[in-house]
Amino acid sequence: MSEYKYYKQLNDRKINILEDLYNYRAMTTDQIKRIYFPNSKFYVNKVLYQLRKSKYIASNTLKGSRKNKKGITYHRLTETGMECLLRHGVSVEGQVQNMYVKPSQLHYLLLANDVMIELRKEGWEMWDSRRVKKKYNLDDRTNILGVLISPKGEQYGFYVMEDGIYSNTLGKIQSEIKMNHSIINNYIVFARGQNAYNEFVKRAMDEEKPLNTGHKLKILPFTTGLKFLGKYPDKTEWIKQMADHFGFEIASMEKTEKRQTFNTIIKYKGKEMYLVDLTDTNITTIHAINSYNERAYDWENRRRLLISSPAPQLTILEDYIKGMYVEYLPISSQDFSQLL
Repeated sequence: MSEYKYYKQLNDRKINILEDLYNYRAMTTDQIKRIYFPNSKFYVNKVLYQLRKSKYIASNTLKGSRKNKKGITYHRLTETGMECLLRHGVSVEGQVQNMYVKPSQLHYLLLANDVMIELRKEGWEMWDSRRVKKKYNLDDRTNILGVLISPKGEQYGFYVMEDGIYSNTLGKIQSEIKMNHSIINNYIVFARGQNAYNEFVKRAMDEEKPLNTGHKLKILPFTTGLKFLGKYPDKTEWIKQMADHFGFEIASMEKTEKRQTFNTIIKYKGKEMYLVDLTDTNITTIHAINSYNERAYDWENRRRLLISSPAPQLTILEDYIKGMYVEYLPISSQDFSQLL
């Protein structure tokens, strides 16, 4: 049997796995399993063994990825794998050497792919860091992991921060956002741990050097943030669900008045108010809250602000909210789980 005929025997699923490894450079066994074998515990290992035996992929272990246990296994496409894709009509450019990832960057590449895997099944698209840096002529040393594109086409540069992030790395991420927000307007930062979340907010709200881009700058806990963005890619449906859950009436969700600071007007406990949701911890929105002064309050029909957010996040954010006319709607863990 010729080599070409052997290639022709690869099924669509195996070709798709190879194509994903081409597009995303490296993937863990668990990531591949979640996409292609969600209902099978061990079959993924059999398929990966077959691809590895045919020299289409190479597998390795991520050192230090799990304490006192064997490290996480990840997989890369080989030159033979690229040739196989070409034989199956898949367009690939360049050589396998161009897919090289520095060992120091591999952990963050796999985290970026975790984001991709969770959101793409909900209609999001992702450009990886190579494409983003080339498209926007960014320095190769920048920390940006890619761009996420919502089902409605809204683009966000994104980062992932570990709980033990170094101060200088955090400072570099915020400097990059400040420098590049005219090119990539909106950003999402995923925090893997409470300390990472706290530190980012603390620095962004620094009174002497605030991070205020004027665009959307969201910081979300990694796991629940992905669930939230997957189910509610924009705020409209989320706010409608909140209204049903908490029993308030939505009067308007668009700016219809000449003087209107916030989009959403509700009727809550007999009062007309602005609903200002911080479930996504939009730093720019917090700055807008703090700018809602006495003059704005008088001009805008004396509407107070009802600020909603999951309770653990709201406890942190209250230290940075300086607005004069605010009330709070903490979302309990139970309520948040029900809404997700």
